[in-house]
Amino acid sequence: MAPPFINVPSSIQTFTPNTFSLMDNDDDDGSTYEIDHESKYQFKTSAIITCFHSLIDSNILFISLLLITIIISFTALYYVIIVRILLEKIRRDIDDDDIKGKTIIITGANQGIGAMVVRNLANRGARIILLCRDMDKAHEIVNDILMANPIAELSVHHIDLSSQASIRVCVNELLKLEPRIDCLINCASVAFIPGVEPTKSIDGYELHMAINYYGHFLLTFLLNERMKQTAKQYETIGKVINVVSILHRCGKIHMVNLNLDKSYTPFRAYSQSKLALMMAGREMAKQWKSSNIRVYNVDPGFSMTQSHYQNLYPACRKILTIFGWLIGFHSNTKAAEQIVRCVIDKQIVHQSGYYYRNGQHVTPSTRALDDRMAQNLWAHTITVCNLL
Repeated sequence: MAPPFINVPSSIQTFTPNTFSLMDNDDDDGSTYEIDHESKYQFKTSAIITCFHSLIDSNILFISLLLITIIISFTALYYVIIVRILLEKIRRDIDDDDIKGKTIIITGANQGIGAMVVRNLANRGARIILLCRDMDKAHEIVNDILMANPIAELSVHHIDLSSQASIRVCVNELLKLEPRIDCLINCASVAFIPGVEPTKSIDGYELHMAINYYGHFLLTFLLNERMKQTAKQYETIGKVINVVSILHRCGKIHMVNLNLDKSYTPFRAYSQSKLALMMAGREMAKQWKSSNIRVYNVDPGFSMTQSHYQNLYPACRKILTIFGWLIGFHSNTKAAEQIVRCVIDKQIVHQSGYYYRNGQHVTPSTRALDDRMAQNLWAHTITVCNLL
């Protein structure tokens, strides 16, 4: 059977190894156009170059769009962060307690963190009473603050927290002169007093315990009634803020030997005193629960406070300075903000006896939560401070 006949169009393109021909019946002269191998190669090269240029143009367009997207994303993220910061500031301004006209007493205010707390609170309009042992340094701080803020209300009283007699004299002066006391900040402390034997206070107590614990306990107890009267009269909340340390976690209460007569080390003495202050703060919160007094144990974080590290050997101070730089010790200003936050934050006004670190409520050490030991320590301290 013969194959079917296929009708071929009148105009076709014919390719041969040597020619590229176009034949058109409409062309009277039947002309044929030929492209040799060289022209064919040039044609292919031109096509490749055109495609390559198109590819480059596409990549440039893609990279440009990617860069624009990245820039827009980072710009949007930047403004989102700025807006969040502003909203947080506005929220805090709304939540912050108005302390204008309130009277705040602070110990250890002639240098370091205490001085920064005074500056911060004075700029917020509070009336600040500085209780200091070194009156010259205290007046320098006051003059410095007044130069920057002439309307700041500041006054200075002498106190030696290692001497219970000095504390009582200071309190008597305060009660005569100050009808209103809204807040007490127990900020003064000593740390790492060198020696193999404990240094004793004028009253015969180990110096860390005498200043960091007994002195602040006595001061707080003697001012408590005036603070309660203030809270009732002005319908406010009185606050006691104990400045503690994370090193309380290393501390232990040596009830039978609180002076550490036969086991003294600077670190052991300091950590014991801070643990004692922490436990007393929790017990104060329980004892005064029915009143309008709140107690806060605030850890401002690690910072290079001169009063804490001046007793270390020079080589140890240098090592600690380098270590602090590596792990990011707080500046005195930043550390002071942790304390100020507890003074002004309305959100914690109904909390009492808690431990705060880096602005957050955290759980203290297991020993700090020992209620029986806290009660024993309280009874012992009442006796030591002649508060029976």
